[in-house]
Parts: sequence; structure tokens; C-alpha cells
Amino acid sequence: MDKAFISEIMNIFSKSNINKLKIIHDNFQIELEKEALKSSSIEKNIFENKQSDALSLYAIPEETHKTKKIEKDIEIIKSPIVGTYYSSPDTGLKPFVEVGTSVSKGQILCIIEAMKVMNEIKAPCSGVIDEIYVTNGDIVEYDSPIMSIRK
Repeated sequence: MDKAFISEIMNIFSKSNINKLKIIHDNFQIELEKEALKSSSIEKNIFENKQSDALSLYAIPEETHKTKKIEKDIEIIKSPIVGTYYSSPDTGLKPFVEVGTSVSKGQILCIIEAMKVMNEIKAPCSGVIDEIYVTNGDIVEYDSPIMSIRK
């Protein structure tokens, strides 16, 4: 890997709001990280080199949802897998749930797509959707909060 290219990436990284950067190219790997107040471990692919060597650059953005105080009557729904969050069964259709929607135990809350498989995420309890932490099309990581239900 070219030293000038690495220097350019480091310069861009230092000026960006990206907190963590990882580059993997054949047997070469470099990781850059800035100190941040809060960071999410969701990795989003933001760059792919058009060359056949498929250089990938990953960035870990700042946390996008507020952390709620733990309350006894709030159930936090977390992603059971890494994948893409979908709020509705298809583009243009009404979301499964919205903030304020009453849900029953076992009701479909959302879909998480992983490796072209659509996984239905169901309500573990009955209640009302209190907050939704992600938006349609977001990448979610295993065990990351998706939404909360007030029992």
C-alpha cells in the first residue's frame, strides 16, 4: 500500500467526524481511532474502491439514539442479529408500528434483513411503543437497541 495514500487517508480521517476507521487490503490492515464521548459499534460501509482488489473502508458513526433511563415498565427491544432494519414489509407501505402504537405479545414490530433473509422481530410483551431508536434502512448490530415498549 502506498505511503502517500495512507497519509491522505489519515489526513481525511483527522478532519472528519468519524471516530473509528479500519482499512483491510489483502494482507495489510490499518485501524485509526479518535477519542470520543460516545460511539456506536455499528459499522457502515461508506467506501468501496472500484478496482478489483476491493479495498474497503469502514466508519463507525457517533451514537444516533438517546439512552433511556432504565425503567421497570419499559422493555427495550434489541436486535438479535446484524442486518438492515426495515419498519414496513415493503417500500411505500405503512410501518408495522409507530411511537404510540399499542402492540400485543408476538406482534411483528419490524424486519431485519441479514444475508437476503427477512427476519421478523416480534414483541416480547404487550404494551405501547414508547420510542423507536433507528430509522428505516439503518444498519443494526447484534444487541443494539431498536425500540422500547412501555408495558
